[in-house]
Amino acid sequence: MRAFRLASDGVEALPCNGRGEFEGELLRCHEVARTVFAFFSVPEFADAVLVDGKFGPMPHTWIYAPTSYDTVRITLDPYAVGRLPQVQLVEIGWDLSRGYKYGPVRRDTRLDVIAKLLASLAEKGLVPHAPP
Repeated sequence: MRAFRLASDGVEALPCNGRGEFEGELLRCHEVARTVFAFFSVPEFADAVLVDGKFGPMPHTWIYAPTSYDTVRITLDPYAVGRLPQVQLVEIGWDLSRGYKYGPVRRDTRLDVIAKLLASLAEKGLVPHAPP
């Protein structure tokens, strides 16, 4: 739950205009997930990995974390596709999680946007633990 709260706080602190825009462009899940992943530092998600793929037919990026239980795997989705709340913690195995499909690493992620988002979060006291 600490990881969920951290992700929720981070997403809420992002400098968006309420329509999912940042500096006049749409803010995509690929940048949001990488930004959230960069400032993760909670023990429950120590082995977390960033995943590019699809949710249903939509290109999507999320955070996957194995757990100490063999059958429990957690997806932290900081920018859920067409669902509320925006930040979701989903146990793999539930019907909702079946939409997540792994894919190749994205090559069109805007690193400059991630850097600006991280700088904005740092100004608010949220400090990253790893580069995007």
